[in-house]
Amino acid sequence: MHNVYLCLQELRRKRAELSVALRKQARDEQLLKRRAMSPEAGDEIQTEEKLMTPQEIVQGLKSSDLAIRTAAARGARKMLSREQNPPISVMVDAGVVKPLVEALDRDDCADLQFEAAWAITNIASGTHDHTMAVIEGGAVPKLVSLLGRGGSVGEQSAWALGNIAGDGAAPRDTVLGHGALAALLPLLAPATPPQQLRTAVWAYSNFCRNKNPMVKFEYVSPALPYISELLTIKDQDVLADACWALSYLTDGPNDRIEAVQKTALLLPRLVGLLEHKAPAVRTPALRAVGNMLTGSDEQVAFSRLLAILLLGY
Repeated sequence: MHNVYLCLQELRRKRAELSVALRKQARDEQLLKRRAMSPEAGDEIQTEEKLMTPQEIVQGLKSSDLAIRTAAARGARKMLSREQNPPISVMVDAGVVKPLVEALDRDDCADLQFEAAWAITNIASGTHDHTMAVIEGGAVPKLVSLLGRGGSVGEQSAWALGNIAGDGAAPRDTVLGHGALAALLPLLAPATPPQQLRTAVWAYSNFCRNKNPMVKFEYVSPALPYISELLTIKDQDVLADACWALSYLTDGPNDRIEAVQKTALLLPRLVGLLEHKAPAVRTPALRAVGNMLTGSDEQVAFSRLLAILLLGY
């Protein structure tokens, strides 16, 4: 029993020591926003035929010819996917957001929708002003609608919505207020193709993050049974982002901690990840469990008991 006490004290000590470092690490390792790179992004030499000016892109996006519109959207995507210094402000100032958002409506051309969603993803990976341009352009409800359809367009829409939500509490609430979680839930399943699943779980973690104010729990809690199931798979990226989401949700009032603890099989699975071989998984798992050790007496006792039973201390 003395060893158990020492173990739990060590958990508390580690959480205290890591609290500041984790904030920076969360930004470095579990990025707020991610830019979707094009296969061509690393090519330093491009022919003149491949280049379009921002003005030509905007003009092409307004064409009545779907082939021209798709080519223009692809040009926007390539320009915004540059590895170094993508010209996001230049493109926004040129007026590219509105026609890209309008392109999301073209259900008769999935390629156009995909390229437009990709370009919007990278605009939303920029500054707060860039993200607001996407929101004010009306992209969020259209992206939520495309997310619900799944496939490559749905995955790209999840990526875009994750970037928007990662910008702060207000953009996050805008995304969730348009029903993004309900559209995302079908993707939060072990059977989802791996890359789509990684994107979906990362987006969910951004739905849960940011304080001042914290996310409304009813907006994100329906996903807890899905997250519990995902804690059983081997993909380290999925596990890491799922644990980050849980660390955000447990960093608050005791009723949130209780809801997480009462989700079927979630807590024992989470505690088991404290011994995962990858630090990228262990760190957020430790943070989430550590949050529970600051809850009510009953919540702390429950977490301690599981640590004893599962970790063998």
